[in-house]
Amino acid sequence: YRILGIGPWERRLRTLIEQYQLEDVVEMPGFKPSHEVKAMLDNADVFLLPSVTGADGDMEGIPVALMEAMAVGIPVVSTLHSGIPELVEADKSGWLVPENDARALAQRLAAFSQLDTDELAPVVKRAREKVEHDFNQQVINRELASLLQAL
Repeated sequence: YRILGIGPWERRLRTLIEQYQLEDVVEMPGFKPSHEVKAMLDNADVFLLPSVTGADGDMEGIPVALMEAMAVGIPVVSTLHSGIPELVEADKSGWLVPENDARALAQRLAAFSQLDTDELAPVVKRAREKVEHDFNQQVINRELASLLQAL
């Protein structure tokens, strides 16, 4: 497993990896430039983004990283957080679990690992279509221009 990025959870995650002796199976390379992230995505089986509401109430909107993973055909697992359900339709274009529910996340990943290609293909296809249609800036601009012309 590979955990990319840096942030407030980094130290805690590294401690847990050591505590449970997972150094052989979990890698934390930290921040990587976009070309390296793309290469890593090309080899990914699943993209996991468990977003949570910060202690100060801070939330992210719709993570671009999820859109990018969906656009390139990587199955996604995320949380019922902020705008994520607008992007990921549960059990249709990806999988969602409640925020801060590690058990549900683990169960979802275990279930995901049992899916075969025939079961994943329609989910991946719907995810790509969702991003291409609903989150493609060119499509959105054309629709806006059409609406403005109609006025």
